[in-house]
Amino acid sequence: MTRALILLIGLPIALVRVGWPLPQPVPLSQGQLVELFQMPMTGTRLLKLAACVGWVIWLILLYAAAVEIGGRLSNTRLPRLQLPAPLQLAAAGLVGATALPAAAVASPGHQSVAVATATPNVSTTPPVKIVKGRADQTVTFVVRGQRYHAIVRKRDTLSKIAKLWLGDANRWPEICALNRHRHFERVGGTLRDCDLIYPGWDLRLPHDAVAPPGARMAGASTTRPSPPAVVPAPITPAQPSPASSTPPTNTHEQADQTGVTLPDGSWIPWALAASLTAAAAMIWLQRRRRYVPGDPVDDDLPQPIRQIRRQVLSLPRVEEPAEDAHAPGAAPIEVAPRASGTGLVGEGAYAAARAAIVAALASDAATNAQHRSEVLIDGATHSLLFEGEDANAQLPQLRVVENTEQALTAMETELLRRSRLLDEQSAGIADVPQEKASGTAVVTALLLVMQAPSEGAALRTRACASLGVELNVSTLLVGEWVHGTTLHIGVDGHVTDGAAGMDPARPDRLAVMSLDAAVAAMVALREAQTGESPSPTPGHPRSQTPRIHHSSTTVHEPSIAKAQLRMLGAVEIPDASRPVRAKALELAVLLACHPDGLSTRDIGEHLEPDARLSQSDQRVHTNASNLRLALARPGFDGKHYLIKTGGRYRLNPATVDVDLWKFYELVSAAKRSDGEARVALLREAVDLSHGPLAGDHAYDWIMPHRESARRSLIDVHVMLAELLLTADPDGASDVLTDSIAIDPYNEELYRRAMRARHGLGDADGVRQLLRALQANLRDLDAEPTPETQALVAQLLQDRKR
Repeated sequence: MTRALILLIGLPIALVRVGWPLPQPVPLSQGQLVELFQMPMTGTRLLKLAACVGWVIWLILLYAAAVEIGGRLSNTRLPRLQLPAPLQLAAAGLVGATALPAAAVASPGHQSVAVATATPNVSTTPPVKIVKGRADQTVTFVVRGQRYHAIVRKRDTLSKIAKLWLGDANRWPEICALNRHRHFERVGGTLRDCDLIYPGWDLRLPHDAVAPPGARMAGASTTRPSPPAVVPAPITPAQPSPASSTPPTNTHEQADQTGVTLPDGSWIPWALAASLTAAAAMIWLQRRRRYVPGDPVDDDLPQPIRQIRRQVLSLPRVEEPAEDAHAPGAAPIEVAPRASGTGLVGEGAYAAARAAIVAALASDAATNAQHRSEVLIDGATHSLLFEGEDANAQLPQLRVVENTEQALTAMETELLRRSRLLDEQSAGIADVPQEKASGTAVVTALLLVMQAPSEGAALRTRACASLGVELNVSTLLVGEWVHGTTLHIGVDGHVTDGAAGMDPARPDRLAVMSLDAAVAAMVALREAQTGESPSPTPGHPRSQTPRIHHSSTTVHEPSIAKAQLRMLGAVEIPDASRPVRAKALELAVLLACHPDGLSTRDIGEHLEPDARLSQSDQRVHTNASNLRLALARPGFDGKHYLIKTGGRYRLNPATVDVDLWKFYELVSAAKRSDGEARVALLREAVDLSHGPLAGDHAYDWIMPHRESARRSLIDVHVMLAELLLTADPDGASDVLTDSIAIDPYNEELYRRAMRARHGLGDADGVRQLLRALQANLRDLDAEPTPETQALVAQLLQDRKR
């Protein structure tokens, strides 16, 4: 401040003592100016010239100070000159020293703060406004990736925010440092002066910040009307405790704007959740590929995968993470490579290590096997993390060695191999995958996981970690790592090390996965990548999806006109009495898949998984009412069509014709018949289908029912083809070709169709079927099985004879 006063007051005094700096008379004409510049440069002239420059600097400084004072007193942003940093800082410091005591008096009760360039322990300077505008404005605060909305008044200060959120007003410079020079793409603008912050910006706060009473979590619903306080609503906790007054939601999994929290406390970011959801889709394709007509129905997905998939599908417009890679909540889904490795300690260390392994294995899990990441882990660490629950979770790219010594030896061998491979590629010798854009060689990512080694192996481990950074290798150590970085992980994945929030290279939160969630994810990834059916794991029972059957208790309404529900293909209610809500139509499909009916709560679990119980029940009743009105025929009450008995909603089979139900009735009748009657019933069942169950609707609960219907339809085609094979071989071949259109990934259908073509003497047809199978299996990154290839060779060889 003293220097600023010297510049503003002392500078003009000194310049006055120099005297009038311009020549007498003042040169105005061109000739006088030319003559002036041609005069010899003397010491007196240099002093006069310096005085002219000094007066210009003083005028600029005076203007800058006036802008600072006027802007802060009038709460407006006046036009500013683009000054050099020393002059701008001097002007700001001068304002803090001289001009704002009146502002401090005008806003009593506000903790005073200094500008962003002051030292952290200064707490006696006047307040600095942070919100432009006259009315109160909403500002978003980001804590560990979670966003909170709060009302900030126009004369609030950074120190007041630090007091409310951090418990210490003197910590305001930390907030300034975390946000300075950030550009806010959503609303525009860059934070250059921490004394002016605009509505719509999201301010990062240190990781230990705690939301004050009244801060509203972004995306959370409130339980009561907004009070007339500073902020509109209380915080809704992510997982309500038994004592919380917040009603629980239907499901226990929770989603925030950075990831998904499962009932067991696991938390994974959206990137990993999306990878596991893609793996879930691949699982269904793999199951379709290996299905043999007549086999039992496969199980549904593991429960943790269903919960993750539900969140990804139900929240398609989740807010993106913050603007840059170091933003809170934008932590990578796996631990980034560090020059000396990363150690994990704390309550969440094991869970974070498990999640890092899953994240590495899930990289490009669905396709692109050539670029899948690999994991190297020693047996002791594997047992420590997974407790032996790995019988069905071994993936091709997961390598478990016996001990730490073997792990380091394997790592050193791998580092040498990678180095040699890249050298050969640069010399044009080796065929290494390349990035299309740059043409540079690509080596798959490798994650080494082990316990923090003893002193004897520490330097060797550090050397491997250091060399691996340039070769796409990460080293993760469970335990304190004295030769590198150690992160203290909380049970929810937050990095609780006090310095983590100030170090942009450290993540604020890492994914954490419980034992059950990690094992389920690895089992799912294995099935998605290899196509092998997992066997039941002790303690993890499977849930079977039963075939559709009708309840023995049917409400007979013989005199009532029937309604139609079509769902083998596009979902529709022909001649609906009134427009049908989307959720009401989904309710119709759900009840058709459960002919015995469902309770209000069960329906809510399927249709309204994220609503509170009271809201869910009300929405179910509303949609049921809409469905009744749509199904009702003229002159009849809708309660005859959608009935509720024993607390369960059901579609009345006496008044509602559902094509899915009719399909299963025809199949059941065909199995009890023979001869032409059986063929006719099977043909009628085939004609009912016009596409997958529920068409292209992506209901998060539909897949087991859709696949069950698909397999039943395949069974019908195969039964019909077997009946026609002797009397009508051409017809049998056509039926099998139609079945391939229903499921182009099922190898058994291709083999049956190949035999039918061979029986017709159509060798080209056999080759065409093989080419079609190969093309379709590329979607699964797979090739026809040896069984299929051997069959093709045999059929073509028989034809040559």
